[in-house]
Amino acid sequence: RNSEWWVSGIAVHNAGLDSVNVTATYEGQSSLPARSVSPNYALAYDTVTDGLPEGYYGSFHLDRDNAQPLDVYVALNRQGAEGDTSAAYTPLPMLNESLVSGEAAFANEYLYFSLVPVSATLGANSRLWNTTLALENVSASSVNACVYFYDQFGNQASGPVLLTLAPRVSTVLSNTLPGQVGLYSAVVQADGKVSGIAILEHEQSTNNPPNTPANPSPANGAAGVSVSAALGWSGGDPDAGDTVTYDVYLGAANPPPLYQSGHTTTTFAPLLNPGVTYYWEIVATDNHEASTEGPVWSFTTASNSAPNTPSNPSPSHQATSVSLTPAFSWSGGDPDGDPVHYAVYGGEFSWVTSTLWHSGTVASFTPGFSFKPNTKYIWSVHANDNKGDVTVGPVWEFTTGAGYSHFVYLPAVVK
Repeated sequence: RNSEWWVSGIAVHNAGLDSVNVTATYEGQSSLPARSVSPNYALAYDTVTDGLPEGYYGSFHLDRDNAQPLDVYVALNRQGAEGDTSAAYTPLPMLNESLVSGEAAFANEYLYFSLVPVSATLGANSRLWNTTLALENVSASSVNACVYFYDQFGNQASGPVLLTLAPRVSTVLSNTLPGQVGLYSAVVQADGKVSGIAILEHEQSTNNPPNTPANPSPANGAAGVSVSAALGWSGGDPDAGDTVTYDVYLGAANPPPLYQSGHTTTTFAPLLNPGVTYYWEIVATDNHEASTEGPVWSFTTASNSAPNTPSNPSPSHQATSVSLTPAFSWSGGDPDGDPVHYAVYGGEFSWVTSTLWHSGTVASFTPGFSFKPNTKYIWSVHANDNKGDVTVGPVWEFTTGAGYSHFVYLPAVVK
């Protein structure tokens, strides 16, 4: 459910002076072909490129054809919703001279373990991991060992833990592991032959899927829905702290196609067309990638209404003595609330001289020219909505006044 998987990367370093042939075997799988490692060189193994089946987990065995010392480094890589993340790795072995006096006199055996400490939470998927480290002396006499712990950046986190291992006796380490949350590795150095295993256990806390989307708005089966309506629903998640995203499926087909993914709220405003029956569905997904699919709902949008017929002209119809520079206005609008564009045509009383006087979204304008005095004019408003419907208003008329008279007074002369 969490789409999370792990890859183990393993590097085998030849720390000796001569070449060595190495044969690797994954538990329960056929051995890989033998490979030669030159001094101070390393081989790389990977659970994916080595062709292991999906879901494989198990041990990794190495056989060598001579006594050259080998260093083995293990890396765990996690891939989840956040992408590839390096989870833990084992650092390079410590130099012998760096050992504290009184620890293992000469470390001729190295063991490497990738660890996750007690109660470490990895990401947001509530996986709690516990690690138990068990070591066993496989020789016939007692063995001195030191255990060091490192964080994922190679810094020493705690230790060393000094042990004396009796022959054929297992020692379990748990309370000595780093207590803080993080990703760690352990290096075991010993003056004899020891074997060991790191047991990683995880506890998956129960995750409840998101609530089923419900309470649609518009209501299921609603008719006459405005094309400007927003979709709404109830959602959420029963687990406190979980976040939910919504995929919106919407279209004229049933089942509807995906319209938008990853929506973060429970309302959504799509682009709708008039007179269409729409089907829609919401799929809710929480941050653990658990999903809940809602039912398919439907609604029908209202058929588009043409704009209102322009009315209440100013100047009024058949008005007289109108100013030569009048302001024009009218009543318009749209019954669906759609935006309206107006085109105003006018001219002298014959439509032969009609021209476009005005174009805009406001139901008023003032011409940028003057009218002739004592002249009859006609005009009409064409209203267009954004759905392509047009309403042509009636033809109105008005007559201008005489305008201004200019008088010239001359003196009279009497002979």
